Amino acid sequence: MPRAPHTRHCPCGSGASFAHCCQPLLEGRQAAASAVVLMRSRYCAFALGYFEYLIDTLHPEYRGDLGVAQLAEQDRHCRWLTLRVLGQRDGEPGDGAGTVHFIARYLEAGTVHELEENSGFAYHQGRWVYTLGTPEFRALGKPRRNDPCPCGSGKKFKQCHPL
Repeated sequence: MPRAPHTRHCPCGSGASFAHCCQPLLEGRQAAASAVVLMRSRYCAFALGYFEYLIDTLHPEYRGDLGVAQLAEQDRHCRWLTLRVLGQRDGEPGDGAGTVHFIARYLEAGTVHELEENSGFAYHQGRWVYTLGTPEFRALGKPRRNDPCPCGSGKKFKQCHPL
C-alpha cells in the first residue's frame, strides 16, 4: 500500500507539491513527458511504495520475474531521503532514448547511503520506460540524533527520520 509523503512537497525534490508533480504519474492519470520526469517519478515510487508503478515503468525486456513482493521486501529495510538530479542527455519529447545522472540518499540499517547512477530510458510504445543503470553505492555513515537530517529538511535527524 503506497504511503503519503511526509511533507506536502514532492519527494523528488522538484520543489512542487506532490499533487502537482509526481502524484498524477504514480496514479496513472498522466504519462511522463521526458526521461528525467520519469526518473523523478520512479524515485517517488521507491520512496512511497508505489511498486506496481515501478514494474509498469520498467522496460518489458528487463522485468524478468520482478514482482511487488520483492520490491515490498526491499522497502522494509530502506527509507529514501533525498534525490539530486545532476544532469541528463537526450530523453526529451521526440528522442528515442535518454540518460539521467542522479544521486539518491537512503537510510538502511541506521546508515545513510548514496546511490549514484546513470539511468537509461527508452521511449517504448508511446511512453518513457526505464531500461538499465550503472549504479555506484557508497555508505556515508550513521547520523547522530542531533545532526541535521540528511534529507535536507532542516530538522534534526531524530525529529525527521528517527531510527
